[in-house]
Amino acid sequence: NQPIAIYTDHSYLYFVTKSPIMLDKVSLISTNGSVLSQQDNQTTDLPISIENLSSGLYFVNITKDGQSRTLKF
Repeated sequence: NQPIAIYTDHSYLYFVTKSPIMLDKVSLISTNGSVLSQQDNQTTDLPISIENLSSGLYFVNITKDGQSRTLKF
């Protein structure tokens, strides 16, 4: 079970892992709980576009092997 970290620039959300892994689901969520986008079977070596999001606080929920983890960005 690898640790996963994230970082962003103005256009993309990147995953940081020791080696690429397949995630079951990745959801971008607003502070009011709305799911803004969701990708199934997302690999950590591909960034997710966030260029259409207004600046502010968001959450990414990552699901792998039935376990979920939520990080803020």
